[in-house]
Amino acid sequence: AFYRKPFGIAEKMPACSSCHTDTPTAAGRHAVTGKTIRPLAPSANGERFSDPAKVEKWFGRNCREVAGRDCTAAEKADFMKFVMEAR
Repeated sequence: AFYRKPFGIAEKMPACSSCHTDTPTAAGRHAVTGKTIRPLAPSANGERFSDPAKVEKWFGRNCREVAGRDCTAAEKADFMKFVMEAR
């Protein structure tokens, strides 16, 4: 639910799925820059979540841009479980 939830903070990026698509195994496109984003799911992108520093960097940036705040530890855990199980 968190992944698809519209937070209403950023008009062009209301939810994670705005850029990352509804399917974490698919490539996405940044809603503002148009830059291609490799799939979130490790099953489709073996490099995803392999560097803890990058994971924290992107959680910080994306949570603030989309949700308007830092994500909680529980939200991060739920998100990780969701994308790790995506096939």
